[in-house]
Amino acid sequence: MMKEKGIIIMGSLLLLALISMPGEADALPKVLEIEDDAHISVSPLDDASCTLNVSIRSPYTQGTRFLLTADLEGGNFWTADLPDEIYLSSLEQKDLKVTVYGVHGEKAGKEVTLTVTAETDDGEHSFSDSATIEVLPYVWASLEPVEEYFVDMELQGGFQLILSNEGNTDIPSLISIDHSGMEDLFGELDPVLVPADQGTTITVSYDMPGDVDRIDTRITPQMGGQPLGEELDITLIRELERVHILFQYRPILLLSSMPLEDSVTLRCIGGTVEDITFIIQEGPNGSYLKEGDRLDLSSLDKSSVMIEPAGFSGEGVFTIRAQGTYEGETIVSNPWIIHAKGSTDSTRLISPVRVATGGGAAATGLMVGTAAYLYAASEVWRYRFLAIGFIPLYAAVRKEKVLDHFFRGRLYEYVKEHPGTTYSGLKKHFGVNNGVLTYHLHRLEKEELLSFKNVGKYKLFYADGIRMSGGEMILSQLDRTILEMIHGTPGIAATEVIKALKDIRAKRTLSRHLKDLQRKGLLEAQVDQGVRKLYLTMDWSELIAATV
Repeated sequence: MMKEKGIIIMGSLLLLALISMPGEADALPKVLEIEDDAHISVSPLDDASCTLNVSIRSPYTQGTRFLLTADLEGGNFWTADLPDEIYLSSLEQKDLKVTVYGVHGEKAGKEVTLTVTAETDDGEHSFSDSATIEVLPYVWASLEPVEEYFVDMELQGGFQLILSNEGNTDIPSLISIDHSGMEDLFGELDPVLVPADQGTTITVSYDMPGDVDRIDTRITPQMGGQPLGEELDITLIRELERVHILFQYRPILLLSSMPLEDSVTLRCIGGTVEDITFIIQEGPNGSYLKEGDRLDLSSLDKSSVMIEPAGFSGEGVFTIRAQGTYEGETIVSNPWIIHAKGSTDSTRLISPVRVATGGGAAATGLMVGTAAYLYAASEVWRYRFLAIGFIPLYAAVRKEKVLDHFFRGRLYEYVKEHPGTTYSGLKKHFGVNNGVLTYHLHRLEKEELLSFKNVGKYKLFYADGIRMSGGEMILSQLDRTILEMIHGTPGIAATEVIKALKDIRAKRTLSRHLKDLQRKGLLEAQVDQGVRKLYLTMDWSELIAATV
């Protein structure tokens, strides 16, 4: 027995001696070894993670505790999940897994170097190994209507959609549209070659069947027969010899009026909206609307409503909206501008009632319908119509489309009420798997309704614009680029900013970023001779200190 112990001790001493010999160290097994390089998919359908196997072998004859850390070179906002420490007994080997979380949307071919380090708890020795993680390519597309809805359209016609290629490659993609077997409605839709990170306007023709009152369907971008983007809901509702086209499975409210009338007409299309009231969006200080009867309107119902502003003196200009509920969701109408005159407790409308104009094909559709109503009346009405020179149009307004999804709405509201909540906390609260949660978080981040901050191995989520501890506000890299451009050239035109950055982002994306930065109070716009000029609202040093 003593002889066997002596052999073990001598073997251990020999092993330590070999480790300490520079010429022989490479001949021994590594203390820490990452087995292979890895690939990671950052598609919205995946959770942007990969797992690597790591082996740790103790070279010591006594039990040793190792502290573990991971570094990700070249991976901004990437994180790694691994144990904080591991205990190995004499000459023991253990295998563990390191999960790396990337960032959705990273460019294909990007390489990030993972280095895992094991340090003895006394800090005297450390061992490390590295592996490369490469981002895989993916194709992703989105469909958005040019206008939010079309009213009073012909039974045969077309509408425009923006088909965007939002994959992570720089290669144009041939994208097709699947219309759920609705060939008789939409006809054949040819594939479209869409440049990377750009949007292409396509026209979809339709032919509303004469014996059908309503069609609910959807179209989906595809490649090679496989879905590669979020579907777009489409509803067509027939009303006599006209058709209304909605891009969501929920109703809309429309405000309109006849010229020289002291009331407005509220119209509901697409479902039943209950508990409808009117609100002032903009108006004189202290003004309010006198409470009237609450309305319930079914699809294609109309109602004439008197608007009674109060609480102000003299003449006032108001922007009003109607709002109600549909299956627990708030439905908001287009804005409507009215002129009124009165004292603090009584007012009267000044006709004609006017509306903030919309645009495009949607406005044209409503113009056709409104013209039909006017010309069905007397010649006096026709003359007044021509004299005014325009027909009141509507401005499409609704929540961000991403919030149309019930789960994403719940997810957004939860993060808004619990700023700084973690990925694990969200997963536990909603009881969903990684793929579902990551996909919907990605959509909210993409629409910039949510932002996140990495703290150690945790990812903390915040509603966009929510101030975090320390007064910091998260900005995307594009936001910083825009602010730096305005800092360098105060008073630069908004069109010049969009023109300078149009090669890296779509124009509509850039316009949305500019509006969001104004909403966050970081920049302001001043109109000078018809040119919208941009300025920062604070010194550059203050802005940097207030954001991350």
